[in-house]
Amino acid sequence: MPDALAGELRLRPGFPVQWNHASLRHPDLNFTFKREGLAETYFVEQKFSKPQALRLQIPALRESVASVMVNGQTAKWQMVADSVGVPRIEIVSGAAARQEVVVTWRGRALGEVTAPLVVTRSDKLEAKIGGQQLLAVKDPQSALSQLVVGEYGFDARATGRPGHRTVFAQLRQGDLNWWQPVMFEIRDDKPVVAVDWEKPLAMTVAEGQRMVAAAAQAGVKTQMTFNLRFFPAVARARQLIESGFLGNIFSFRGRYYRSSYIAADKPLSWRLRKDVSGGGALFDLGSHILDLIYYLLGDYSAVQATVDTLIKARPVAAGSNETAPVDVDDIALMHVRMASGILGLIETSRMGTGFTNDLPVEIFGDKGAIRFNLADPAWLEVYDVRDAESPLGGMRGFRKIEAVGRYPGAKSPDWTMAPGFERSHAECQYQFLKAIAEDRPAAPSLADGLHIQTVMEAAMLSSAEERWVKIAE
Repeated sequence: MPDALAGELRLRPGFPVQWNHASLRHPDLNFTFKREGLAETYFVEQKFSKPQALRLQIPALRESVASVMVNGQTAKWQMVADSVGVPRIEIVSGAAARQEVVVTWRGRALGEVTAPLVVTRSDKLEAKIGGQQLLAVKDPQSALSQLVVGEYGFDARATGRPGHRTVFAQLRQGDLNWWQPVMFEIRDDKPVVAVDWEKPLAMTVAEGQRMVAAAAQAGVKTQMTFNLRFFPAVARARQLIESGFLGNIFSFRGRYYRSSYIAADKPLSWRLRKDVSGGGALFDLGSHILDLIYYLLGDYSAVQATVDTLIKARPVAAGSNETAPVDVDDIALMHVRMASGILGLIETSRMGTGFTNDLPVEIFGDKGAIRFNLADPAWLEVYDVRDAESPLGGMRGFRKIEAVGRYPGAKSPDWTMAPGFERSHAECQYQFLKAIAEDRPAAPSLADGLHIQTVMEAAMLSSAEERWVKIAE
């Protein structure tokens, strides 16, 4: 590579060690390499208008340099500092149109580092150095612990994250020193087990508690499929809340309405059987909206609810005149108090005539307000009381933040593409797999699902006993 400002031509050939000759022709130069025994010849013919000095860096063939000749004259050489993979020496010669560099090597061939290609996590890894002296070991990926470095090898425990890992051994042999990569794969001693669970968590709180305890005892990663968390607009709402944008939060309201069961002749299905589904609209839709509020505002403290079945009986099959009772709810209306003291209203229904998938959330504070609507998930609407209100309203009013598809790290589709229900599910799954790969807890976990299960069960009890019910009961 020519450096005209420095008046220098820099060459760093890296031919395979099996090659004994090679040549390269270029409009600016010709380059030829030849090896005969331990003598290597590099011939450079420059075609620049003004000849440049040569800085040649070559890989070592043996542990010592017997001689270096440039155009028939003895020349000096030096080690290339911090060479990686193979030691290199550097030869610098003055400007000339033709430069012939002959390097003669002597001594032993470079030794190798031997280490297992695969090691089980927490097991011992031993690396042996053949013919060199070990000076130091660097572990940039924190793959090892309990490292013991000897003169001709090292051993350690492979305690880093599973996957392909590299540490670097600094070696000295003869006239040379360099950093040698030592590559290996860390594998778990047991297969990775992870549980991704569709909402709701369980049929009952007791069942959910057993599930959470079993997962914790087994040490497996868990995640609930509460995909509504995974819209950029929702993530932005949480950021604003945590930053204090809303100030003192007064109240909130959320609704999840669908019209999927308004037809009285729609037959019974598993969703309408308590022994199979655990509950109706509250479990099916309510779990989603309850988790979304939980994600934004934290734990629930108490609930007062009315839960009702609006169509009491349905056909046992399509077209059948025989009916059977429906034992799950069609609608659930809830007053809730959060652990922080914030009051709110949450409604969920499968009898919302005119709504296909209606889910708005509004949160009100003394400094501002935010609202999100699943029908327009690309945008988060915000209101800031700090905006000027004059003249004639100034800049007051709800405005839209273009959260759109701004998923951190996403490459395709780009952020300008509006996210849909499927994209939120994909992000939910991606974050779960990423948590597994990075060996960290996933969210929302089964424990989060258990909290939502507890709120729903408290709502059912509240409706039955017509009173406020504390979540901790």
